[in-house]
Amino acid sequence: MKTMSDTPEEMPDNATDQPLVIFAQFAYNQEQFIREAVEGACAKTYEPLEIIPSDECSTDRTFKFIQEMADAYAGPHRFIVRRNTINLGTTLNTNMASTEARGKLFVVGSDDTSKPNRMSFLVNTWTGAGRPKDAVHAGRETFRKGQIIAVEPATHRFSNRLLEGFAQSYWIHAAALTCAYTRGVFERFAPMLGGSIISHLYPAIGWPIVRI
Repeated sequence: MKTMSDTPEEMPDNATDQPLVIFAQFAYNQEQFIREAVEGACAKTYEPLEIIPSDECSTDRTFKFIQEMADAYAGPHRFIVRRNTINLGTTLNTNMASTEARGKLFVVGSDDTSKPNRMSFLVNTWTGAGRPKDAVHAGRETFRKGQIIAVEPATHRFSNRLLEGFAQSYWIHAAALTCAYTRGVFERFAPMLGGSIISHLYPAIGWPIVRI
């Protein structure tokens, strides 16, 4: 574990009254992309921010690269680097990371890249909606071979149907990796069980890359 703040417990209620945001990055055998993803996390402009790269017992150099970058980081954000001893799947990996998070908003990511102002946009949207207890999401760009092939803005910046849509397995305008979940989601619902092959499936079927 690498900590960049001596008093992280004070971060959620600092002088600017900005909520502590958690950025959890889930990784499994993504050594080709993980450096860019972690660099993107470090470049986020929002503060206070806690970055939690969570490795799924990768068999390549993914975790090595994460640890090296966390050790070399000297910026304002706080790092918590973790690694599962076995591959738990995306769902249980999310549960494990959430138990170590203290923030009020839990933002998820993988080897995708996102804009530096992503957290600020999510926090402003969430605050503007009265800080509801569910989820808020950003828009996304999908591109292949360097060319943007689809743009889906956050047409529903806050939706009561967001969590319902994921639970019922029907498609809505928010992809999971564009979302921020509130602390209340993890407190109100029992821990999720089972795994997921979604993150592992993308490279195998050649889906395009998503930028959030």
